[in-house]
Amino acid sequence: VNTALSSAQGNLNNKQFPYFNQHDFASVPFPYSNGNAFYNGKQATIKTSGCGPTSDAMIASSLTGQIVSPIDVMKAAIPYHGFEGTAHSFHKDFFEKKLGMKYTNMNPKDKKSIDKVLDSGLPILMSGKSNPKTPDNPFTTGGHYVVIKGRDAKGNYLVADPNKRENTLFNPEAMLS
Repeated sequence: VNTALSSAQGNLNNKQFPYFNQHDFASVPFPYSNGNAFYNGKQATIKTSGCGPTSDAMIASSLTGQIVSPIDVMKAAIPYHGFEGTAHSFHKDFFEKKLGMKYTNMNPKDKKSIDKVLDSGLPILMSGKSNPKTPDNPFTTGGHYVVIKGRDAKGNYLVADPNKRENTLFNPEAMLS
């Protein structure tokens, strides 16, 4: 798995972690790109390619205590979206410049630091690409963003996947390998 990790810090709203599914926005009437991103031969949309903005919206809503719409995040991300999906640089710009939050890139192999962030109550944005050697993870072969929102008593990661399922447990080793 090729991974990238980051964490944004703000005023954590511990009441309930908001969940958005990118398929809930299938009727959004405009494309998610400047005309240069396609999915299966059709213009990319939030449904087909919006896992990054949808994950950012979950984190931003959690940290601000206010609903941050995936559509609004997607609109801000359009200049950062291309053939390979949402550029990693968008997330830092979004959290720091748009929301005024501290955003830290993390080493995806440093499980101890990842666990420390999660144990502090902060969510983590993670991107990765799956491969046949690590099938038990939430990623796709083309790349996918998810939110790690905590850990269970056994140390498994609680993942909010904007494309498939709200809460799923994953073994950290499968996600970080």
